[in-house]
Amino acid sequence: MFRKRHKILSNNSILFFLFWISSFGVFGQKDSLYNMGGNSILMRPQTSAHTATQKAMQVMSTTALVLPFYDDFSAPGPYPNPNLYYFPNSKSVFVNHGFPIAPPSIGVATFDGLNAGGFPYCASCTTGSNNSDSLISKLIRLDSIPLILKLHLSDSIYFSFYYQAKGNGDAPETGDELMLYFRDAKQPWPVSPIWSQSGYNPNNYFPPDTAFRLVNISITDTLLLTSRFQFMFVNKSTQCGSIDHWHVDQIYMNNARSIRDTVFKDVSFVYDQHSLLKNYSQMPWTQFTGGPDMADSILAVFRNNDSTPINITTSYSLKNNTGTYAISPVTLGTNDVPDYKVGGYCYFSALNSAPLTYTYNGGAPFTDSTSFKLQYFLHLPVDTMRKNDTASFVQKFDNYFAYDDGTAERGYGAGSCAQCYQSLIAVKYILNKPDTLRSMDIYFDPVIDVNSLIGSNIQLWVWNDNGGIPGSALVADSTFSFPFPVYSTAGTDIYQRYQLTHPYIFSSPGVFYIGVYEQLNYSLNIGYDLNSDYHKNVFFQVNDGTGWHGSTYKGSLMMRPVFGDSLQALRISPVRVPTQSNKLYPNPANGYFYAGSSDVIKSAVISDLQGNVIMVIQNTGDKIDVQQLPPGMYLIQLVAPNGRSSVQKLAISR
Repeated sequence: MFRKRHKILSNNSILFFLFWISSFGVFGQKDSLYNMGGNSILMRPQTSAHTATQKAMQVMSTTALVLPFYDDFSAPGPYPNPNLYYFPNSKSVFVNHGFPIAPPSIGVATFDGLNAGGFPYCASCTTGSNNSDSLISKLIRLDSIPLILKLHLSDSIYFSFYYQAKGNGDAPETGDELMLYFRDAKQPWPVSPIWSQSGYNPNNYFPPDTAFRLVNISITDTLLLTSRFQFMFVNKSTQCGSIDHWHVDQIYMNNARSIRDTVFKDVSFVYDQHSLLKNYSQMPWTQFTGGPDMADSILAVFRNNDSTPINITTSYSLKNNTGTYAISPVTLGTNDVPDYKVGGYCYFSALNSAPLTYTYNGGAPFTDSTSFKLQYFLHLPVDTMRKNDTASFVQKFDNYFAYDDGTAERGYGAGSCAQCYQSLIAVKYILNKPDTLRSMDIYFDPVIDVNSLIGSNIQLWVWNDNGGIPGSALVADSTFSFPFPVYSTAGTDIYQRYQLTHPYIFSSPGVFYIGVYEQLNYSLNIGYDLNSDYHKNVFFQVNDGTGWHGSTYKGSLMMRPVFGDSLQALRISPVRVPTQSNKLYPNPANGYFYAGSSDVIKSAVISDLQGNVIMVIQNTGDKIDVQQLPPGMYLIQLVAPNGRSSVQKLAISR
């Protein structure tokens, strides 16, 4: 078990802390949030854009960068910009929009205990802190600005950045650290950092301050005024998961600065845009009814990082899945935006009210699945970073309901670990029309405690409504194709699709709940999105006779109901049925397994639990290599030369 599978405290008062302690006693039940063991975004199959980034990482330019150096990590991740940083070392840092709270600009670089593939550096290292992620710049010229200026210490070169501890993640503790180093690349990295920040003492009663703090460092060493200057951020963390989080934003290095140079001529969006739907982030195209499903308001938040008001113009547009404008770019007027220190975040009324008159598809029912891309734009004459002037959201109309944004910052469990046995977790949804429930998409943490949980049975449940809480059970399915948590990334996106043994037909619209029943005294660690707050639709029940309780944590549980008229529409492959029995050993396997079979093995077909083929190995012999597969549960089909085959489940652990 992880050292840091503790709950989140979200207030810094003793009163709140005492209430939090008492909530496990006479004041009622409390659900729990846990640290994640892995990062599914880094584990996902690579898109074409992702592949292009990977190729760029392989090229180390010999041409040094020149001042100014600026990066606010607003460009698409999940990796840092390969034009600015040295790879593959810097690949371990996670560029994202979900972990920071109130950042200076949209996007940060997050340091944790996971490697570049999204897995723990050392899953068994549950104590202590060691060097983990690193962000290493390419060479930067501090000897001169070519053809313009020879640089000296008197030219007042400063290096600045913002950092935040914890955010939506886990607070770094004593022994954890964020460190910054400078060097001439012809020299080794120095033993001592130029700057460092230690984690917080976990023995005090106050949760850490999660504000972003500005650090401004003067270059005072003439040995650094070379054409080979480099900087490096490194964190110390416990290396067993997504824990001990530090978030870095707005790295800026230039001459002619001072210690009081704390502003940037930059206006930036702070958060991604959200759905224009009233009740969901996504919904089935068959359930969309037009205006009643549209939001009453929409919120766009941005920040002026300059020291003076800036006059800006805003606009927005909407494209459908073919790239055609559903709404051509619309200019929304101008406004004077005060600087952040005076006015805080800006909620420009013209920008936020613009979409309210719009209804997808003109309010008419959709005839098939589709998607739309909504974009907001900021326009101003002088701006340091243009990439953070756009905020986007992709609206999907597929076959499922969703509250979450597709990313999990924490894991969710019912009650405390000691109360998990025979617990229930439920999520509320509303049907507009009669429909057929086929499956549930559930995101389980892909790494944490796999060996303990991979053989534990769960049940898929569906309830009707009982005055705002789950009522009578409509479905209690324990015989579906794989009745246990699947901790891998081979499912639908980052979800695993659990197909009901028998589809449930809702003959009328109304409120219903989907969920799981867990039989092991251990948290299932279902993904929890902290950036889309629909927690009033999340319920849990522990085995103590107190009934249902509402979630106490703002966010969304990553559990989605899937609807449709046919399996073909849902793109579900059936699980193969064994034709004979073989013994796979060891099971769980770690790197290799052996096939105890009376037949000669011609090939081994390895699939996920939905029947999607992941790997085919020819002429295997008895010993089969599975080192490249991530931990999880798989189907192994052993095929003999005469065509006879068998299928068995195999767990892979590390």
